[in-house]
Amino acid sequence: MSKPLTYAQRQQIVRLRGKNHSYAHIAEQVGCSTRSAQRIWSHYQQEGTSGLKTKYNRSGRKSSYTDDIWEEVAQIRDFEQGAPYVRSVLLERHPDKSIPHERTIQRKWAAQGQNRPKGRPKKKSSWSQEPGHTFQIDGKDQIRLRTNQMVTWMKVADEASGTDLSTKLFSH
Repeated sequence: MSKPLTYAQRQQIVRLRGKNHSYAHIAEQVGCSTRSAQRIWSHYQQEGTSGLKTKYNRSGRKSSYTDDIWEEVAQIRDFEQGAPYVRSVLLERHPDKSIPHERTIQRKWAAQGQNRPKGRPKKKSSWSQEPGHTFQIDGKDQIRLRTNQMVTWMKVADEASGTDLSTKLFSH
């Protein structure tokens, strides 16, 4: 399959044909087949400058699902559950209808810009955000030192910055 002609090339075909150049000469100048030059000129004569635009929007596979199904998908979606949940609800409601696969639903949401970001939603930290506001006190019991002495230690840390504020050792 040959490469599609750019809009500028299509305009050049029309310009050259308007000056009564032959299709063979135009094809040689633009770098296309004579049949392509003829088609573009024909489209231009029938539709004007709008005939120079590509018709890619008419290509591709058409959806086999009705608008009713997509409206119901939008109604079921609560932005908490994903496509598998939506599809399971649709299958329960309409066992006789053709239901889109969960990946199809996800692609539709992505095309509409309605998909959720990947990963789990970020939870708000229960830790304090202000230094000096909340402290953590942690204790370790019966820790053996290198000297074989048994101790317990207590550590106080600032929750927001993680800074160690104090450490105390207690011997047994």
